[in-house]
Amino acid sequence: MTLSMETQDIKEKRTPYFLILVFIILSAGIITTGYLYCRNYEKHRRIEMENQLSAIAELKISEIKLWRKERFDNGEIFYKNASFAAIVQRYFKNPGNMNLQKELHIWISQIRANYNYDRVRLLDANGDVRLSVPATTEPLSSAVKQHVAETLRSGQMRFMDFYRHNISRDIRLGLLVPIIDTRPGGVPIGVLFLRINPYSYLYPFIQRWPTPSKTAETLIIRREGNEAVFLNELRFQKNTALTLRASLNRKKQPAVMAVSGQKGVVEGIDYRGSPVLAAVGAIPDSPWFLVSRMDSEEVYAPLQEQLWVTVILVVTLLISVGMATWFIWRQQSMSFYRKMYEAAKVLRKSEERYRVLFEQASVGVAEIETATGRFVRINRKYCEIVGYTSDEMKQLDFPTITHPDDLQADMENMEMFKTGRIREFTMEKRYICKDGSLAWVSLAVSPMWESGNTPDYHIAVVQDITERKEAEKRERLSHNVLDILNRHETTSDAINDILFLVKNTTGIEAVAIRLREGSDFPYYKANGFTGSFLQAENSLYSRDELGNIVCDKDGKPFLECMCGNILYGRTDAKLPFFTKGGSFWTNSTTDLLKTTTDINCLARMQNRCNNEGYESVALIPLRSDKEIIGLLQLNDRRRNRFTLETIHFFEWLGASVGITLLRSQIEKTLRKSEERFRQITESKEECIWEVNAVGLYTYISPVVEKILGYKPEEIIGKKYFYNFFAPDVKEKIKTAAFEYFARKQTFKGFSNQSVHKQGNIVIIETAGVPVLDSKGTLLGYRGVDIDVTKRRQIENQFRQSQKMEAVGTLAGGIAHDFNNMLTAIIGYASIAMNNMEQDSPNRLNIKHVLEAAEQASQLTQSLLTFSRKQITDIKPVDLNEIIRKVQKFLVRVIGEDIKIRIVLNESDVNILADSSQIEQVIMNLATNARDAMPKGGMLTIETALTEIDSEFIIAHSYGKPGKYAIMSATDTGIGMDEETKKKIFEPFFTTKKVGKGTGLGLSMAYGIIKQHDGYINVYSEPGEGTTFRIYLPLALVKKETADEKSMENKLIPNGTETVLVAEDDKMLQKLTSEVLSESGYTVILAQDGQEAVDKFIEHRDSIQLLLFDIIMPKKNGKEAYDEIIKICPSMKVLFISGYAADIIREKGILKDGLSFVTKPISPTALLRKVREVLD
Repeated sequence: MTLSMETQDIKEKRTPYFLILVFIILSAGIITTGYLYCRNYEKHRRIEMENQLSAIAELKISEIKLWRKERFDNGEIFYKNASFAAIVQRYFKNPGNMNLQKELHIWISQIRANYNYDRVRLLDANGDVRLSVPATTEPLSSAVKQHVAETLRSGQMRFMDFYRHNISRDIRLGLLVPIIDTRPGGVPIGVLFLRINPYSYLYPFIQRWPTPSKTAETLIIRREGNEAVFLNELRFQKNTALTLRASLNRKKQPAVMAVSGQKGVVEGIDYRGSPVLAAVGAIPDSPWFLVSRMDSEEVYAPLQEQLWVTVILVVTLLISVGMATWFIWRQQSMSFYRKMYEAAKVLRKSEERYRVLFEQASVGVAEIETATGRFVRINRKYCEIVGYTSDEMKQLDFPTITHPDDLQADMENMEMFKTGRIREFTMEKRYICKDGSLAWVSLAVSPMWESGNTPDYHIAVVQDITERKEAEKRERLSHNVLDILNRHETTSDAINDILFLVKNTTGIEAVAIRLREGSDFPYYKANGFTGSFLQAENSLYSRDELGNIVCDKDGKPFLECMCGNILYGRTDAKLPFFTKGGSFWTNSTTDLLKTTTDINCLARMQNRCNNEGYESVALIPLRSDKEIIGLLQLNDRRRNRFTLETIHFFEWLGASVGITLLRSQIEKTLRKSEERFRQITESKEECIWEVNAVGLYTYISPVVEKILGYKPEEIIGKKYFYNFFAPDVKEKIKTAAFEYFARKQTFKGFSNQSVHKQGNIVIIETAGVPVLDSKGTLLGYRGVDIDVTKRRQIENQFRQSQKMEAVGTLAGGIAHDFNNMLTAIIGYASIAMNNMEQDSPNRLNIKHVLEAAEQASQLTQSLLTFSRKQITDIKPVDLNEIIRKVQKFLVRVIGEDIKIRIVLNESDVNILADSSQIEQVIMNLATNARDAMPKGGMLTIETALTEIDSEFIIAHSYGKPGKYAIMSATDTGIGMDEETKKKIFEPFFTTKKVGKGTGLGLSMAYGIIKQHDGYINVYSEPGEGTTFRIYLPLALVKKETADEKSMENKLIPNGTETVLVAEDDKMLQKLTSEVLSESGYTVILAQDGQEAVDKFIEHRDSIQLLLFDIIMPKKNGKEAYDEIIKICPSMKVLFISGYAADIIREKGILKDGLSFVTKPISPTALLRKVREVLD
C-alpha cells in the first residue's frame, strides 16, 4: 500500500511537465498540414492511451501485490504463534473440551470477519478437518489436500493459487498456515486453511476501470505448460476463469506476450480476434501476469475529425489542450487524492480491528519496552490475570511481578532475545498478583518491531494456567495418597506419610489429624505445628472454673473452638466459611473475626490459630460411614492459601482417611472373629480402586492380582467394574451399583460374587466414596475391595460348630447323672448275674437289663462323641483291618438286596484313631446308603493314601498339609440336591419319615472325624448316587501287635491292698465298696474331697490306692489328690467320672497323665483297671 502511494505521488509531480510537453507538441501541429495534424494527433492519442493503460496496469499490479502481502500478514498472526499452537495442541488431544473449541472458534471467527475470508478451516496433521467457520459438511478439494500435505512437510506458509473445487466447481484461492508444535524441534501439528472467494473482492477490483470505456478490461493470466490460462471472468465472454486457454503459439495475443515475459504496452489480437492496445506485466511474488487492454478502434476514434475545420480546430485545440491539460491534471489529482483517502480509510479500519482484537483477546497481551522491561500497553485479560489496573501496570516492569524462582530463567531468555540469539521464546512462569497470590501463566514473547538488531518493543502473550497446574498437583497428590493407603501395613504409618505428602506438595505450613479418643478428639498425628501449640490445643474439652468438663443439654462434653463445631456437625452451608461437606475454611482469620459475628454465635471460640498468626485455616471432617470420627487440620500464616476446589479435594482426602480408619476397625473385628474360630487370617488384602462415572477403571492397586488373578495393566482403562460379576447375578448387582452412582452416595459392605481369572467364584465386599467436581458433577468413585471368600467359609463352619455345640451342651449336661445311674444299673445287674446259677431262669432277664444299659451307655457316648466331649481311646490302628472287621456286620445292616464291594489299599493304612468310633462312622454311612437305595444297589467302600498340599487346600478351602488316608463310601442311590448337601451334617436334620431316623447319624460321623483331626466331604447329584470321602491323618507309629492286645484279655487277679474310695453318690459308693471288697480289697470310704484328705491322713500308712470321683462337694477329686501327694508324693490314684471330656480337661486330669476311667463302667472293667494301676 505504501509503495503504491509513493508511486502515485511521483506521477502526480510529473504530470504537469508531461501536459506542457503535450501542449507544445499540439501547438507545433497547428503549423503543419492537416495530414501532419492527424498524424500528430494519432501519436498523441497513442501515447495518452499507453500511459493510461500503463498507469492502470501498474496501479492494479501494486494493489494485487499489496493484497497478497496482506494475506500473508494475516497468516503471520497464527504462524509460529506459541499460544495459538498450544491451544490447538490441547484441543487435538481433547476434542471433547468445549472450552477449547469455543476459544478456537473465537480466534478463527475474528480473523474471518475482520479480513473477509470465505471460510476458515483447522486441519490436523492427518489432513482431517477438525474445525470449520462457518460450519460445513463440504469435503476438501483434492487440490487443497495436496497443498495441505506439502505445507505439513515444509512447515512454511503457502499461498494456494486459483483452483476450481472438484465438487462445487466454485473458483477459490487460499492461504495455508502451518501450526508448529511449541516444543523444541517442533513439527507442524496442523494447518489453518484461509479460503478466499475471488468474486467478493479480487474479481470486482480487476474488472473495475477508472474511466468510461466500451471495450477496456483487465485480465489475470498464468502460464501452465505451453498455454496461457485466463484466471478471471472476462467482459465479452462468460465462464472463462480457468476455462479459457491460449496456446503460446498465438504470439500476437497480449495474454501470450505477458506470460512469455514481455512488459509494457503492446499491440495485438485479443481472445475475440479484435486488434487491441494493451499494457502487460508480471505481478511480483506471484505466478500471475496482468493485461490491461482496450480495442484499437476505441483508441483511435477521435482521429475521425473533419480536416476542413483544421484552423478552427487549431484554435479550438489550443484552448482545448489547455483545458484538457488542466482537466486531466485535475482528474488525475482527484483520483490520486481519492485513492489516498481510501488507503487512509483502510488503514484506520485495519488499526481499529487490531485494537479490538488486542483488547478483546481471550489471552493476556502486553506491549513491553525491551530495554527497560516496562509495560507500555496492556489488554484487559492481562490485567485480570495479575490483578492490577492498566495504569498500575504501566508503572511496573515484568521482573517486579515475576516470581523469584522463575526470574533467572526469564532474564536469561530476555538476554538471548535482546542480543538476537533467539527471535522469540515461550516458557511457563509464575506472576505475583496484586493480592499476593500466585498465577501460573504460559508466556510467549515475540518482537513487535526492530531498530537495528535489538527490538525496541516486544509482545508478551500470556495464558492463565493456574487451574491446570493446581489440578495437576491435586491429581498427583491423590494418586500418591492412594498408593500410600495401599502400600502401608499400619494406619499410623499411612497417616504419617499422608500428612508429610500433603505438607510438602501443597506448601501448607502445618497439617494434623485429630481422632476420637473416648469423647475427646486429641491430635493423632501432626506435622509442622509447634509443641506448645499441640499441647495447648490437644484437648477440646470445655472446663468450668473448677476444672470440671462442661457438658451440653444432651450430656455430651462441650468441645471448644471451631474444631468442636466441625466434629459435632454444627455447620451451616449458607455461611461462606462452611461447605456442604461440613468443612470450615478461611483465607484470613483476622478479617473473618472482624467482619462476622456468625462464627461466635456457634460456640465458644478460642481463636488460638489467629493468636498464633495463622491466617489461612481449613478444618475437614473425617467420616466413617456417616459418623464423624476426627478431622484434618491445615494451617498457614500466609493468606489466600485455599480455594473451594482445594477444600473439596481435602474433603475427598478426609473421606479416604476415614475409609482407612474404617478399614482398620474392620480388620480388628475380623481378627477377633477369626481368633474365636481358631482360623486367623491377615486382613491386609484390600484392593484400592478408582473408576470414572461410567464404571471404567482408572486405577486399581496390584492387590487385584491376588484377589481376581488379573494384573492392574489388564484392567485399567480396559475393563468396567461389572465385567467381573458372576453371570447369574451380574445385571442385578450392576443395577444396584449404578443406583448408588445416580444418588452419588457413599457405600460400604456392598457384597458381590466375582469371577476369578481362572473361573472360580470370589466373594468381595466393596466400600466406595463418590468423586465430585466443584459443581457437584459425579466424576467417578474411589474405594476398596476386600476378598471375604474365606471369611464366609469360616462363618459357615462356625454356624455348624454352634449347632454341634448346642447338642454337646445338652449331652454334657445329662452325661454325669445318666452315667451314674447306668453305672449303678450295670454294677448291681452284674453282681446279681454273677451270684445266679447258670441255669437260673432270671439270668436271661438280667442279661436283657445289661444289654439295655449297654445300649443306653452307647447312646450317651455317641452324643458326647458327636459334640467332641467324649474321651477317645486313640492309638495306632489299621483302617483296612477295621473295615474287614465290620464287613460282616454291614451285611446284616443293609440287607440282601444291596451288594457290598470292598476295595482296600494294598499296604496297611495305619491311622491314629479310636477303632470303635471309626466302626460307628462306617456303620452310620452304611445305614445312610441303605436308606438311599430302597430298591437295592451297590455300596462301595475304598481306602487309599494321598497327600494334601497347598494346591489342594486352595481348591477345597480346607485341610492341613500332610499325608492322609482316604476312605470313601459310594452308593448308587437317589442322590441329593445342593440344598440337602448344605444341611446333611446338621444335627437332627433328616429327610426320612417320622420314626425312621434321629438325624444324628451323619452328624455323629462328622463329629467323630473332626475329633480325629480329619475331614469329611460329600459329592452327590440327584439321581446319580452319593460319595462320602473321609480324610484321616496317617499314623507315624505302627499299630499294636497281637501280643500286646492279648495282654488286655488276661484275667485280672484279686487284690489285698487298701483302697481309699471318695464318691459323693451314696449308691455308687456302696456299689464300688461291694465290688472291691468281694475281690479281696480293703475299702475306706469318703463322702467328699475334704473327708478323703482327712481319712488319708488318718490311714496314710495302710492306703495303697486312691479311687476318686472328680466332681465332689467341698473339694473335687483333683484338689484332694493334690493335697495328698504333698504328704505322700508316690501315692497312686485312679480317677473316675461320668462328666463330659471338656470338664475333665478343665480339671487337668488328662493333661497331667493321670489314670482315668469313665462312667458307666462294669465291675470287671473297674477291677481290671484297679489292678493295672496298682501293678
